[in-house]
Amino acid sequence: MNNTDQFTIFPAIDLRAGKVVRLIQGDPSRQKTYYQNPGEVARMWIEAGANWLHVVNLDGAFGEKGKENQIALEQIIYNTRRWTNKIDIQFGGGLRTMSDMEKAIDTGVSRVVLGTVAVNSPELVFEAINKYGENRIGLALDAQHGYVHTHGWKKETPNEPVSLGKDMFELGVRTCV
Repeated sequence: MNNTDQFTIFPAIDLRAGKVVRLIQGDPSRQKTYYQNPGEVARMWIEAGANWLHVVNLDGAFGEKGKENQIALEQIIYNTRRWTNKIDIQFGGGLRTMSDMEKAIDTGVSRVVLGTVAVNSPELVFEAINKYGENRIGLALDAQHGYVHTHGWKKETPNEPVSLGKDMFELGVRTCV
């Protein structure tokens, strides 16, 4: 690696109804709940030496409404700022409008991560980069069997991940997860 290359590990905190979960193969009916308190999980990652946290609103990704994950995100941000100023938080899942992105950034996230909107409305990605800058906007390339999936892995698109990644790079995206 040269000095301009970076490799960053993003420990993930997947939220569903305000709890930290994992979905087996992205299936919400096959959920395992690990922690009731997302702020404590954030603290464990900080203590382990993480520089970034990747927080995903699974409810938002599935198009479901609810305030529990917003409250959990606010708790994570509050607790991480209380423990350290040396950690950044990126947040994704259900961010499909400029208003959604603005709300997340105003909450205190360092970067929003866009997936479904990158496929369905690439012009919004371009608009977001112009408004917030390339360091505040990331791309989620959720891919399986050679194709990008959206809506919380529920919809397969005809987009190949490398091709979509290149298109997003042309729009100004510089971070991809």
